[in-house]
Amino acid sequence: MSPRRLNARPDEVPLYTRAQRLEGAAMFIDLACEELERGGEHILMNSAYGLRNEVLAWRFRLLDEAKARGEVRQCDACGGSGKAPNGWACKACAGVGLVSRDGLRLPGE
Repeated sequence: MSPRRLNARPDEVPLYTRAQRLEGAAMFIDLACEELERGGEHILMNSAYGLRNEVLAWRFRLLDEAKARGEVRQCDACGGSGKAPNGWACKACAGVGLVSRDGLRLPGE
């Protein structure tokens, strides 16, 4: 990724890309929660899980807005469920249930 792209203002970055970044942040928070639990820091762990839930909620709001703007559309292969008929993640959309307007998997998948 070019430095120019990394330094782009949030309004210059597609919503679905911002949503994928939030999903990555939530995964890191999950890892931190596991470490807090191992260390016996249950109060901090609960606060971190609350933060993770807020991050994921913001991700879903961004994806909904991206759908409304037409930046993404529902995956035809899985019907938007993100699951293949065998129960595994859909290969067409990598389990997200959404694809870009041209039918490609979303960046960061």
